[in-house]
Amino acid sequence: MEDELQVALLSTLVALVVARRVRRSRMDAAQRSTLFFMRNLHQLCLLRAFNLSHRRPLPVGCWFTDTVWALWPAAEFRKHFRLSRETFSFIVGRLETEPEFNNNSSLAQTDAAVQLAIVMFRLAGSGLTRSAAVQFNVSSGFVAKSQRRVLAAFLRVFGYFIALPAADELPALDAQFEALSHNHRHKLPGCIGALDGTHIPIVAPPQNRSEYVNRKGFFSIATMALVEADGAFRAVRIGDPGCMHDGRVLANSDLYDWIAGLPDRYHVLADTAYPLLVNLMTPFVNPLVRLHGRFNKVLSRQRVVVENAFGRLKMRWRLLLTPFRTELLGTVTLLVRMCCILHNLCQGRGDLNDADWSVLAPAEQQYFAAIADADDEERYWNGVEASGIAKRNDLVTQYMDFYLRLNCRQKTKNKQKKKLRTRFHSKSSTESENRKKKIP
Repeated sequence: MEDELQVALLSTLVALVVARRVRRSRMDAAQRSTLFFMRNLHQLCLLRAFNLSHRRPLPVGCWFTDTVWALWPAAEFRKHFRLSRETFSFIVGRLETEPEFNNNSSLAQTDAAVQLAIVMFRLAGSGLTRSAAVQFNVSSGFVAKSQRRVLAAFLRVFGYFIALPAADELPALDAQFEALSHNHRHKLPGCIGALDGTHIPIVAPPQNRSEYVNRKGFFSIATMALVEADGAFRAVRIGDPGCMHDGRVLANSDLYDWIAGLPDRYHVLADTAYPLLVNLMTPFVNPLVRLHGRFNKVLSRQRVVVENAFGRLKMRWRLLLTPFRTELLGTVTLLVRMCCILHNLCQGRGDLNDADWSVLAPAEQQYFAAIADADDEERYWNGVEASGIAKRNDLVTQYMDFYLRLNCRQKTKNKQKKKLRTRFHSKSSTESENRKKKIP
């Protein structure tokens, strides 16, 4: 800045000397052009010196490193960034060695922790670029650049957190669902996962608008996920138009072939929006038999884990409740996948959701209610395999019939206990009346 002021003063002196010693009438063309150049240089240098002296410095990351990380308590940090300090440090430790955060430029790049904090701040809040730029005292372009770097490095390093189960993992997944069912009468054997879909709201796209309008009337992209018993995502498909049926989303994904290749003793649970296959069990539509109704109730108890997982995902990362810009549809897909990976990462490290995260703002309640209605409404899928019907009937006959017999025995025992209690009370009342009569 001192150099700029010196140049401005020197140019001012030169311009004054030239203007005083040489009259304009006696100047030739070369002298006039020289004087004009010196005056312009003088004005530019003064303007540059004024801007440098009055411009506010932009220390990138100063607010995060000096205030948030150094002074904020753990609860306040978790409230704004939706994960603990330990989990944040673990992620930074894995990302700071990636090439996106280590360049060969002469200018030092911003710390990876600051760039990750910018992305986490967006995921945990409304997702507006301006809000993150103002909060971190950076430009909107720097926010977008940090997001690209973090997405590329994060998905490459932590992408293995979402992977389809291997063949040797199937017995363990089945055991998790059995442990989830506290009562042996409330479980279906061979269950290794639950399948369902949800909607991510977006802004109206400039082209093909009708393809992204879902059955509830707002613009969205469809997201399908396979979830295990503890709520961890094992497979995610993101980016299909909101008008696409859940069964069609499954048919277009690689998950359909994986389900078809499972052993016959294992199966995935889903609702009536998906086809009934040998390894994909869906409930009965309009059950008229007591056994079928009982089967639907038991299946719903085990399948609810996927709905709970979607709920925890959106309560932690509020960006999923606000409409995305559709011209960045590829970025939307990557951000949703990053949220799913963070869900698995935090759950694996014991960093679970807080109770107060379920409180929604008025603007978020509107989208959350619309998304919940769109997810709960089941559109029936006509695809049914004869082998799937046979397997479901076997499950009903083998396990549900046993439950009914056990339930009848329990009811019989309850009736016998009730009779014994009635007899005891009647006998005790008779004895008390006889005692009263004996009293003079």
